[in-house]
Amino acid sequence: MKAETAELRAEVEMKNFLGAMNRLGAIAGSGIGQAVREGAVLFAQSAARATPPDAGKAISARRFKRVIKAEPYVMNGPTKIHLKPEKYISGLRPRGRGVKADYAVLMKRQHSRRFKAVLFDSLSKAREKQIISTRGLLRAGWWGALGKLGASAVEKFGRAVPNLLPRIVNFAETVQPDSVEIHIGNCVDGYDDLKKQVIPVALMKAGNRMNAIAKKIALDAAKKAG
Repeated sequence: MKAETAELRAEVEMKNFLGAMNRLGAIAGSGIGQAVREGAVLFAQSAARATPPDAGKAISARRFKRVIKAEPYVMNGPTKIHLKPEKYISGLRPRGRGVKADYAVLMKRQHSRRFKAVLFDSLSKAREKQIISTRGLLRAGWWGALGKLGASAVEKFGRAVPNLLPRIVNFAETVQPDSVEIHIGNCVDGYDDLKKQVIPVALMKAGNRMNAIAKKIALDAAKKAG
């Protein structure tokens, strides 16, 4: 039932989106081709904002680093005896003579909201795995489409994103004498799990923005005429 509801909402929002795009083209007098391109830009922007992490705002710096936790222990022969949290002081500095520590880097499991702890025997090794170089790829897929449309796209992504952009954006534009068709697709792994919640929101937000632009154009025209 939830899947059917999501699909129905997407259909409704697409209908409203197309209606807003046609109104904007008619009121602006720029023609349907320009209206389609403006609609595509607004959709890609709205989809990016609706895509995790930190949907609705810029990705925070902390999202680019995995959590590292100290796992203090003492040796009992060849066996490690891990200590309880109250046995070491804040951060990554265990206390007590003879106490050592492993360092657990919390890594997200693929296609899951759960994390796994990967242990390293030194903090320097743990920090090598702390940076999430591909954080923001899902959102980068939408911003890549904006670049294809000639729109500016300023966003903070991981280090590897710029080199990956050609492979994460599925973009096509077909121009006919009486029509323009634009296809925007996100090729990033994990998108299929999110599209049911992202697409309806993006269509709704983009449609609302186009209606607001059309309304402003109409009001400005009325003021000039009056």
